[in-house]
Parts: sequence; structure tokens; C-alpha cells
Amino acid sequence: MTQVDFYVLSEVAQGDRYTLACRLAEKAWQQGRRIYVHTGSDAESREMDKLLWTFRQGSFLPHGLVHDADPALTPILIGNSENSGDEHDVLINLAAEVPT
Repeated sequence: MTQVDFYVLSEVAQGDRYTLACRLAEKAWQQGRRIYVHTGSDAESREMDKLLWTFRQGSFLPHGLVHDADPALTPILIGNSENSGDEHDVLINLAAEVPT
């Protein structure tokens, strides 16, 4: 059964959105899930890539950018393509549009 959870943050800094996305990705990864973080731009994808290395001291989240990583070997993928593929079971959407 499909489950959908919405997290609506009102009037928060952009960095707070990214930190929440990192925490959600960490929790899902610890549960053995495969995650796609959908961003609105290449710059936002690079920012999430950087933050997943640094958002929590001592934390390691195996991730990569969609165009650089092997989806079969990378549990957390980050990208801004409309076609997110089907290698994930968790979507974290940071963009205005929903990927297909």
C-alpha cells in the first residue's frame, strides 16, 4: 500500500527545508529504503549533495547525484529531472513540481 506523508513548513529559511530533507533521508535510509531527493535545479541538487555529507557530525549517508551515480548501488539519489526513474520507494520533493 502506498503511503504519503506531507511536511509543510511555513515561513522557514531555505536551509531549514534542506536540513529536514536530510533528516528524512537519514531516517528512511536507516529503515533500508531507497530515496530520491527531487530538487528544483542543478544548484539545489549540488547543495543537497553537500549537505548530506555535513548536516550531522559523524553521519554517513550513501548518496549521489542522479547523473553521476549508479542507481542500483546508491540508496539516496539527488536530481531535478522530471523522470525520477523507479529505483526508489521514498520521494523527498523539494521542487515546486512533482516528478513523474
